[in-house]
Amino acid sequence: VGWPAALLLMAIAGWQPARTIEPVQGGRRLIAPLLFTVGSIGLLAVDHWVDNEVMADPVAVALSCLTLASVLTRLVVTFRQKHATLAEFSEQAMTDALTGLGNRRRLQLDLDRAAEGGDRVRVVILDLNGFKAYNDTFGHPAGDALLQRLGSGVAEAVDGMATAYRLGGDEFCLLSDADLGDRPVAAALDAIASAGDGARVEAAWGAATLGEETMEPIHAMRLADQRMYGGKRSARMPVQHQVRDVLLAALRARRPELDGDPAAVGHLARTIAARMGLSHEEADAVAHAAELHDIGLIAMPDRVVAVRADEARRFARERAAAAARVLRAAPAMEEVAQIVGAAGERYDGSGLPDGLAGEEIPLPARIVAVVDAYGALTGHGRAAAAHDPLDDLRRSAGSWLDPAVVAVLEASIGERAPARAA
Repeated sequence: VGWPAALLLMAIAGWQPARTIEPVQGGRRLIAPLLFTVGSIGLLAVDHWVDNEVMADPVAVALSCLTLASVLTRLVVTFRQKHATLAEFSEQAMTDALTGLGNRRRLQLDLDRAAEGGDRVRVVILDLNGFKAYNDTFGHPAGDALLQRLGSGVAEAVDGMATAYRLGGDEFCLLSDADLGDRPVAAALDAIASAGDGARVEAAWGAATLGEETMEPIHAMRLADQRMYGGKRSARMPVQHQVRDVLLAALRARRPELDGDPAAVGHLARTIAARMGLSHEEADAVAHAAELHDIGLIAMPDRVVAVRADEARRFARERAAAAARVLRAAPAMEEVAQIVGAAGERYDGSGLPDGLAGEEIPLPARIVAVVDAYGALTGHGRAAAAHDPLDDLRRSAGSWLDPAVVAVLEASIGERAPARAA
């Protein structure tokens, strides 16, 4: 009877709809073991005293009952120890060690519960602006201390309105009743601004409503994340554009002999970046890096050092380092500075400054290197020359330049040519 019944129960379980079931907690988990053990002791005692035909030794029966009782006692003690250990581990698994806030796992669990209950919950993701620059300036211990102050400050500010979580890095999250609107966000932003301890700290944020805009927790998180990055990009791009315009004006004044159209170069770089799967924000950074790759010349002497190969390499290294220094003076250009600094690497590993090879070189830097080479080949009227500049790029593919990027550039140029002819 037991085997068919077990198979039938498994089949019934397989037909049930998927749902989250809370596991049995606390002392209730001991009910079944206690009942079975007490029943075993009772059966042993009854068998001795009722069945008079087979008389067991009373001492043996007593020892057997004591053995079962001691096993039961040990079971209770072990359960309590294990329960305390599991509770501690469970709390650690759900808590961010640095700030004491709930982590991503706890957030996901709370979102799943809200979705199952049909609650309207507002999910808000906050990302600190300029935290990397703060870390680089004051050091990682100071950055950790800032995150601790932010965590406690945000949790205290939204207490009673929302639950605060740390998603990792410099990202935080709020979970609140949708009817409260942006009140928890305003309180959190005030707490973030006042936690800087003399340093200006701001945060970009995005929100989505679970139970209204979407019924899926992962979709709500994705919507909030996209809106947060959209706000960050819209706030940062004007600053990058202003810095770029100032630097390009300074470069033209310092090096009037340089030719080329920075806007066209940037457009080509942005097109290639988009074709190769980079995000809109990353494509903008690539475009700015392509426009500003020569910015290091404003910090170098007028004499162009390119007589011998070793001097040319030293000049290239100094130009890349100078460009990175100039760009890093503006925190909004940090990503652009990293791209420009790595654009001197060669695909075969013989480049500067770190001798990276192949895909070790960041894709944005590989794109800038190809666009820079194409611009050098087509400048000063070379585009009208008898030879095709793309032939030079194809010959350099695999040694100096990334073949995949060269192929995308060639496809982009091929699509633009018919449009100009038309």
